[in-house]
Amino acid sequence: MPRLDRKKSAISRIKRMKASGFNPDEAKDGETFPFHEDDLRFRHYKKKEEPCTNAVIFFLMDVSGSMSQDKKFLARSFCFLMYQFIRSKYESVELVFITHDMQAREVEEKEFFTQYTSGGTIVSTALELTQEIIDKRFHPSSWNIYLFQCSDGDNFASDNIKYLEAITRLKTYCQLIGYCEIDPDRSNIAASYEGMSTTLFDLLVPFRDRKLQTAYISRKEDVWKAFKTILGSSE
Repeated sequence: MPRLDRKKSAISRIKRMKASGFNPDEAKDGETFPFHEDDLRFRHYKKKEEPCTNAVIFFLMDVSGSMSQDKKFLARSFCFLMYQFIRSKYESVELVFITHDMQAREVEEKEFFTQYTSGGTIVSTALELTQEIIDKRFHPSSWNIYLFQCSDGDNFASDNIKYLEAITRLKTYCQLIGYCEIDPDRSNIAASYEGMSTTLFDLLVPFRDRKLQTAYISRKEDVWKAFKTILGSSE
């Protein structure tokens, strides 16, 4: 009833009254021509879809023993470019920083680029934590979700299938997933751990598409190339 169009309802009643031959001037005392349910007309609102102007960027970083400060510097340069680009496309942009070795943690930006741990890495933990945060705080109907992962490519071989399953699930929520491999050195400390597998870059190659892109950085000059490579299929 709040959407009742009184004017159109009255016109509809008058038309029905004329069609029936009822004349108010000739009506007997007390005789009226009441509204009928069929006379009622209502305003109808059309749904207007508006583009979502919110975005959240998940930055994932391997902080295990093999990720040196030099590699983190390259990762920071890459993340900075991605943030500046996406921020220019949306009104509101949130940032989520996740580090991982054998376990994943949500951290502040400063800790993200300075944290260091020794030991190996289980990469799927970072993707699982990303999924949990999306479910709790960033529903895909209200947020454009981007995920960028920086790693030197090492992972326990036993975790590779779990990692691929997790990244496949996240593709259904994300506008874009970018994996950036930072100069994986086969002689580094992580590669000496039993059961380690290199590289995630090679693992992801068969799964690259419009939503999943990979790039490789070995020196500062490669950062801009990696930026363009990962955005190439989405722009």
